[in-house]
Amino acid sequence: MVDEAPLDSRNTIFAWSSIGDGGQVSEVQLEITPSDQIIRIVLMDADGAETEFRFAGWKREFGDQ
Repeated sequence: MVDEAPLDSRNTIFAWSSIGDGGQVSEVQLEITPSDQIIRIVLMDADGAETEFRFAGWKREFGDQ
């Protein structure tokens, strides 16, 4: 099981586990800021390897800008 602490104590971690489906990813964790931005995704493979993605500098675009 992925047991990652949040990068910032104000953030929230959401975790999903796939139990017995035979897929390659056994667990996914998303770290969300208080402003609802995803800043980190952690994936655990069925063999126990972890892959982490971090996001920063989000830019919102609306309409035809």
